Amino acid sequence: MRRYPARMWRFELLERLPAGCSEQRLRGAEQRAIDRFRSWRPQYGFNMNPAVWTVASAARDAACQRITKRLEAM
Repeated sequence: MRRYPARMWRFELLERLPAGCSEQRLRGAEQRAIDRFRSWRPQYGFNMNPAVWTVASAARDAACQRITKRLEAM
């Protein structure tokens, strides 16, 4: 928050979930938002990793490519 203070962020309700829902359901909602807004891409957001690794998504593919490049550089 020091680098990007709260006044620079936009807060909005993206999806309403029932109180007490499972972590799996919460992560699924987060992943849908990541996919919808392409927030794994630096120009669009800050989600460098997917919320759900077990489901194929562009966010997961991008994270795997980033990790592979880092490992190859070692």
